[in-house]
Amino acid sequence: MKKMQSFIKRTFICLFLITIVSCKVASIDSERNKLLILERKGWTFYINTEKIILEKTILDKRNFKSVEIKKSEKKIYIFQKEKSSNYLSITSLAAQDSLTDKDLVVIDGIPYSNFDAKSLRIESSAIIKLTKSTDTIKIGCRPIKNLILVSTK
Repeated sequence: MKKMQSFIKRTFICLFLITIVSCKVASIDSERNKLLILERKGWTFYINTEKIILEKTILDKRNFKSVEIKKSEKKIYIFQKEKSSNYLSITSLAAQDSLTDKDLVVIDGIPYSNFDAKSLRIESSAIIKLTKSTDTIKIGCRPIKNLILVSTK
């Protein structure tokens, strides 16, 4: 009886730890997610003085010089060290004319639909690694013709 209680206790502790660890992994880029939530609530973002849609722009955090928050106006200004940053699109990164419905773009572990991926702008200095696979890969039941993996800073 005592062995059974010990086994149940150890199993419960293991399950609890697995739950905590898996929740931690799910919050990989929580800073960006918090900012995206603010954008959905009506906040406006500016890079230097240019208005941007943060949801469609991936920035290099190391290029931030300062961040100014104006709560009364619901505006966030991000000033960059290099004001003439180069932005790339997924299409130019993939060296393809267009993405098809059999392509998949994954940026920092987050999959994007082809429609969403086409409209993304990525600051070139933010890209750490770009991997393209032109072989057809099956993910679940879906065949993926081109898999594009992008890791950013």
